[in-house]
Amino acid sequence: MDGLNRDEPEEILAGHLDRLESILAQKDTEVRRLRTELDLRQLYVNELHAALNRQTRQLQDLDKRIRLLEARRPHAIAELVPDPPAPPPSWTARIRIKKAF
Repeated sequence: MDGLNRDEPEEILAGHLDRLESILAQKDTEVRRLRTELDLRQLYVNELHAALNRQTRQLQDLDKRIRLLEARRPHAIAELVPDPPAPPPSWTARIRIKKAF
């Protein structure tokens, strides 16, 4: 031989296989992590969807109750919501009032 320490083909192949196994193990770990993250996100979406459905039902029930109240007593809502306060008189109206007295 020429004095260089050359690896046997089996050793070279074994080294490549070890590297490939290591890469596959890393990829498997990454896939498991991503699946776990996806499962958590799906759970979060399901919880949000359930909360929105509950709120929708509550709002529909409230709307139904308000409509029933309006049908029974059309002025009932007006009693619950006071009229807005009258705006203050404008400056010109104040001047006219002062001149009148």
